[in-house]
Amino acid sequence: MINTKNVKKDLLRFRHDDMDGQDYETAANLIGGNQFIAAANFIDMLDTMPREHMMTLIFKNKKLWNEMWYYDDDGYFCTRQSVCASFKPRKVA
Repeated sequence: MINTKNVKKDLLRFRHDDMDGQDYETAANLIGGNQFIAAANFIDMLDTMPREHMMTLIFKNKKLWNEMWYYDDDGYFCTRQSVCASFKPRKVA
């Protein structure tokens, strides 16, 4: 079981932001509901600034980060779904 309480709390601190507050609240609620892939896909679609900030907050919890994203062979991070903007199939050895 991944402890998401601190990450959710960190994200919800920014819910009153004029521009991106609803995005922070949506991401926090998805993570709080253990909808990690949905949260990762939602965060991937955001503008650069809130996306990078949310990813920085989530990176503090390594288990949660690894559940939501991984790095491919070329150094891109991808969501844990079969189709990703930077997804490249791994070569089978």
